[in-house]
Amino acid sequence: MATLKAWFFKALSDKNRIIILEALTKNGWMSVGDISKMTQIEQSTVSHHLGFLRNSGLVKTRKKGKQNFYALNGETAEKLLFLSENHVRSMAEKVISEQA
Repeated sequence: MATLKAWFFKALSDKNRIIILEALTKNGWMSVGDISKMTQIEQSTVSHHLGFLRNSGLVKTRKKGKQNFYALNGETAEKLLFLSENHVRSMAEKVISEQA
């Protein structure tokens, strides 16, 4: 089980994957091209990271014609992003207050 958990958290350990998840949180279903434009990440890089996110269960896909669209897979990813943002903000405030 620890290996599966490590794989899951590895999906969240890359800056580009976090940016992609945040874009999907804000916009819902998006194509690779749309994600690339919004995030300024190359399409090939977006595709690579979406595969990783899909394999970790954080992103789902649907096909429309020849194009794939991606969205968060349930509430788990959104909750994780919310919790991580709150945690990071709290830690940053702590560090700033300790330096003052």
